[in-house]
Amino acid sequence: MWQEIVNVYRDFDTFGRVDMLILALMSVYMWSLFIAKHLYFKKLESANAHLAQRLAEFRAQFLRDFAQLYRDLPQTSDTPIYRLYRSAMDFLFAEGQATASDINEAGQIMDAALSREINEMEGGLTFFSVTAMLAPMMGLFGTVWGLTLSFRGMVGSGNTTISTVAPGISVALITTVAGLIVAIPAAAIFYYFRGRVNNQIVLMESYSKLLVARLARTLEREQNSER
Repeated sequence: MWQEIVNVYRDFDTFGRVDMLILALMSVYMWSLFIAKHLYFKKLESANAHLAQRLAEFRAQFLRDFAQLYRDLPQTSDTPIYRLYRSAMDFLFAEGQATASDINEAGQIMDAALSREINEMEGGLTFFSVTAMLAPMMGLFGTVWGLTLSFRGMVGSGNTTISTVAPGISVALITTVAGLIVAIPAAAIFYYFRGRVNNQIVLMESYSKLLVARLARTLEREQNSER
């Protein structure tokens, strides 16, 4: 099998070899990025789900109790939900007692933090979408180039039989196949990770809304108890 691949590669002209080399490099990088993103999301999804569950189970008597929600985690934790939480807590308790308007503003701060987290989660997805679009075009371009050379060779030799151009056409069509082999997985991978990103966006938006609601309810209860 490998010998056949080497033989086919040798049959390409310089342009065809460059075209195939670029497709091969795109494929290698694509699968490396897929593995890296898969491991990244596996860790992220587990950590986010765990922290979201802790908020659902958390019971606070006073507003400041929320500052202890994730006291066992380092402030440098890279879990997205923790960073949302940290952005809200740093704002709320930076200058003493928080008010209802402070809680609303903390919700807006978490929205801004969520946008940053989405950008980070989407890192690398552009490559998959560009590869899914570009790889077939490169394969097709290589095929057209190979066909052009085959027919020029036929005209130059004066031999118009199909056996003259068949080998060249066969080699040229391989670039289209190679382009599709790269593009189809790239498209599938893009939508696969797009779905995982969307799931985390829904989870983090729900977390932010729940945290703001819980903070507001706790503040109201705390104020009522002081009257």
